[in-house]
Amino acid sequence: RIKENNISNISFDLARNRLEIESAEYINSRINFSRTAEGHWTILSNNFPILAKLTETPDEQPVPEVTPEESVFSYRIGTLAIKNLEIDIIDKLPTTATNLNASAINLIFNNLAAPEKVESPFTLSALFQRKGEIDIKGTASLADQSVSMSSLLKRIPLASLSPYIEEHLNLVLTDGYLNTKLQTTVKAGSDTPQISFSGDIGVSRFHLIDSLHQEDLLKWDSLQVAGIEGGMEPLNLTVNSITLSDYFAKVLIDEEARLNLAEAFRKKENLEGSEEQKQESSSEEESETTTPPFIKINTITLQGGQVDFADRHLSRPFTADMRDLGGRIEGVSSEAESRAQVELRGQLRSQSPLQISGVINPLAEKLFLDLKLNFHDIELSPLSPYSGNYVGYLIEKGKLNLTLEYYLEDNQLKAKNKVFLDQFSFGDEIESENSTELPVKLAVALLKDRNGEIHLDIPVSGSLEDPQFSIGGVIWTVVKNLLVKAATSPLALLGAMFGDSEEDFSHISFAYGSSSLSSTETEKLQRMAQALADRPSIDVEVSGFVDLENDEEGYRNEQLNRQVKRLKYLDLVKNDQLEEGRTEENVVVPVEEYDEYLWQVYLKSDFPKPRNFIGMTKKIPPAEMKKLIYTHTEVTLDDLAELAQARALAVQGYLLDEGQLEPKRIFLKKPDITAAPEEETTHRARVELGAAVH
Repeated sequence: RIKENNISNISFDLARNRLEIESAEYINSRINFSRTAEGHWTILSNNFPILAKLTETPDEQPVPEVTPEESVFSYRIGTLAIKNLEIDIIDKLPTTATNLNASAINLIFNNLAAPEKVESPFTLSALFQRKGEIDIKGTASLADQSVSMSSLLKRIPLASLSPYIEEHLNLVLTDGYLNTKLQTTVKAGSDTPQISFSGDIGVSRFHLIDSLHQEDLLKWDSLQVAGIEGGMEPLNLTVNSITLSDYFAKVLIDEEARLNLAEAFRKKENLEGSEEQKQESSSEEESETTTPPFIKINTITLQGGQVDFADRHLSRPFTADMRDLGGRIEGVSSEAESRAQVELRGQLRSQSPLQISGVINPLAEKLFLDLKLNFHDIELSPLSPYSGNYVGYLIEKGKLNLTLEYYLEDNQLKAKNKVFLDQFSFGDEIESENSTELPVKLAVALLKDRNGEIHLDIPVSGSLEDPQFSIGGVIWTVVKNLLVKAATSPLALLGAMFGDSEEDFSHISFAYGSSSLSSTETEKLQRMAQALADRPSIDVEVSGFVDLENDEEGYRNEQLNRQVKRLKYLDLVKNDQLEEGRTEENVVVPVEEYDEYLWQVYLKSDFPKPRNFIGMTKKIPPAEMKKLIYTHTEVTLDDLAELAQARALAVQGYLLDEGQLEPKRIFLKKPDITAAPEEETTHRARVELGAAVH
């Protein structure tokens, strides 16, 4: 509907095929149209035949014939003015129908002409949704198909576009205002138009809701993008600064273990186009060879941020929040060799500081980063919902400190994860279907030193191109292996943590037939005693074993050596030659004297012996004497049981006397003394050491 129109000084030169109009004004006009739920625009219906004609394909439109004698049609309009136009659109295609309104539209063109190459100044002002202000000024050339303009947008309400977002995503845009100040130039090119732009963009009071859970997802008070310069074909963009202030984000795992971020941006099933079409379009995009865009952002500043996290799929819901998130990222660029400096800080629950620093290149074809992440004094008792669900115990107390170093280049990751748990301890046991059967309390007791500290160093390396590789998976495998080791061989785990030797404290080896500790094994026991002294909550279980195949012969040899040593010891006592500290066990028999003492043992042994022609015991070679002594030395299962017990007592005695451990912490067990060790490489003549938490 047009209330008033004025056209002045109109003329048409038939010979020149030219139309001249001094001015044309259309005042107080109104245009109303709508789109149906089926997607049909009323303005393109048969009620508007001229506009409907414009929707026809080029093949359907008749091509006018121009004879050589005819002049090309040309025109000039001195001033074309549309004043106080209002356009009202009702769009019923989205599930939530929306009303879009542009009012107080004033469009003025001067010196509008074609096909002459002239510049036509123009201005456009309007109100969008009766709130947002639009002010555009510039020049256009219809002949050149070029435009140069400056645009100023103030408080454009973005919430009006929410129905179109809701149609495809589980999101509702409830608030937000767009403000821009841009200079744009468009020039016709051989294939695509050449576009360049510069200026500033701001979005204020932005508020996005997760419609699935009806909770805040993302909001901020101010987002300012300043110093924009860029163009299209190829895409290039330089930004002086991006500043995000007073922002909030919510990360939620709901009762059905769904992540709100994934669900919010998941495309709805009723999107137009089949899966085959999407795949075809994707393959077409991949086949096109385009110049990589150049992007550069000098500074990104974050201030006053908060991120809330909630996990409601646990039997005891868990919540946490990160506050005072802020910092700077400087020098972001898509150039492969560029490096952006990162410095970010924040606090968990307003008390545990975190810091992220280093360099990154997130826009390069292959991501590069060299970052250090430090988290200090994180209270662990609030994590009880997780420990109760997966471990079966609440957390009584403890603090967590993390020092993480991540280096990524050419898709190869090298990471160091240093974990420090201070005064960590489990509390009450609770029932949970998901809790592990592994001995987590024993593992914690083994890992914890006398000061109540647990230190773990977990390195991670791998290729991001490997679909089986994940950082979390590697770390969990390390933790799980620790728990399995604590269950199957706890003192082997303790030995691996003590010093740099990574020795196995789970067993002590003995010479066949012997219950005496070698110097190597006493050194191991001493180191183990030191480790146990730092872990007063660990009790030790001692079990002796024998090797049926080798301990019998070793037992015979050990008995013979004891008899030889006893004879030597008695001689030293008789001749008053015994040195201080010498005992039957540690007396030394010189090599040159051994055969004589062996002969004496042989003579005293009660079994038939070869005799000479006068009936006296015949002296035979030492090897033959040994063979006969061994043959007539019976070894029973009881003897071997005593040997296994003696070995256990030897280890217990050392830990008590030399290791200075309390007697109440050491327990002797009575196992099947002939049982084979779990590891085939473990010496079978041994004492096995277990651990338990008291």
